[in-house]
Amino acid sequence: RFRIKSLLESNQYSAFMMFCIVASIVPLAFHTQLKAFTIIDAVSAAIFSADYIARWVTADYDASRKFAFARYPFRPLAVIDL
Repeated sequence: RFRIKSLLESNQYSAFMMFCIVASIVPLAFHTQLKAFTIIDAVSAAIFSADYIARWVTADYDASRKFAFARYPFRPLAVIDL
């Protein structure tokens, strides 16, 4: 789990997630329903779901808080991610 936590905090992972955010917005800019847009939506949803779960699972590595795993879903940024 510690390796996952360090990956989640890396600059490369942040850049990848920014790319995914931008890519997930592209289908919203068009008013047509293309197969490519449906695939982008599905892949984006899977990536964002996996990111949320990975952050929740590794929340207990935050040494500054007790019960970080139980508190994670109620943190403001976690609510926004959800």
